[in-house]
Amino acid sequence: FQPVLKSGQTTFSSFDNEWGSGRMVLIPSHDNLGRQYVVGASLSTKKLGDRLRQTALNSIMVFIIMSFIGMLISAAIAETISGPIKKLNTVTRDIAAGDYGHKADDISSIWELSTLANNINEMGNAISTRETALVDARDMLMSRVDERTQELTREINERKKAQHDANVLSNAIEQNPFMILVTDSKSIIEYVNPHFTELTGYKPEEAIGETPTILKAGDVPKEFYQELWRGLLNKGEWRGEMNIRAKNGSTFPTMVTISSIRDDEENHTHFVAMYEDLRER
Repeated sequence: FQPVLKSGQTTFSSFDNEWGSGRMVLIPSHDNLGRQYVVGASLSTKKLGDRLRQTALNSIMVFIIMSFIGMLISAAIAETISGPIKKLNTVTRDIAAGDYGHKADDISSIWELSTLANNINEMGNAISTRETALVDARDMLMSRVDERTQELTREINERKKAQHDANVLSNAIEQNPFMILVTDSKSIIEYVNPHFTELTGYKPEEAIGETPTILKAGDVPKEFYQELWRGLLNKGEWRGEMNIRAKNGSTFPTMVTISSIRDDEENHTHFVAMYEDLRER
């Protein structure tokens, strides 16, 4: 050990004797009293190799065991996740197909999946509620359409009947053998039938816009017209004989019936005069 003490440096050396071979390290040092000594340590190469081999084997075994445990854990996690995911996939597919009553039940192993399942259930409920509201709105709309269709059908039928009645009335007036004219409340002629033109010679465009005074024949007493208007305003009708003058100046006697037409407020809106030619008697 003297060379080590003299050099004062750590020294490595090998040994090979009857006990074996190996490596030895010598470390010089001294205590508080200044006394020097050498600390040495040796390790057999064979034992070191055995220790390293044993350590390697242990590490490999630990790796294999940990890998197997990891595979088991991964399989368990995969089954834990894949099962709920399959259920969620089935629920979402059924909801897409219109089965809003299918719920994602028994999914509580993983918090995120449980939350997702609840959200899917709420989505299905919301869609179902909205679909129910749409169906109710559609039914209400169809009911209103049916009601309106019935109303329109009634209105059309009523209009057809009114048009039919109007056509019948128009034909009755147009084909009436009596001379007929219609005036407004101010005695302005608005309509004459064809027999009016036959008897008086006035065409419709010549008579419309005029007053019945175009038919006046000679002087008529004032009292005559007073009685006529009194009957129209009080009774709504006047009847009497009257001479009329045609367009060519000829006159002839007629039996005249004048009626008043009133609105809902009893106001006189029109007067209808029907002349019967007394010359045919």
